[in-house]
Amino acid sequence: MQNKLIGIWENDPADRTSIEVYGNVRMEFKNNGELIYSIIENEREQKMLLRYIIDGNTLITDQPSHPEKMRSEFSIDDDILELTFDGIRSRYLRVII
Repeated sequence: MQNKLIGIWENDPADRTSIEVYGNVRMEFKNNGELIYSIIENEREQKMLLRYIIDGNTLITDQPSHPEKMRSEFSIDDDILELTFDGIRSRYLRVII
């Protein structure tokens, strides 16, 4: 499942709820366990460098500079990633470069 996650994902523009809750998000999953989590707001980009692992259908992330493991259930269908964190489901689309 990890190989399917590798790449860049951005909010689904139709998913207004998650955009309101999390902002405009871009996530880049690398095959070495690195995750670049970016929030884009008013032409500014705030980046967080995280680590991630997959346990079944659970994505576990951790920020080395501020350690705290976060768990999200996830599924991937074609080029759509769905994450559920704290009961909020969010949808992301794969960015083709």
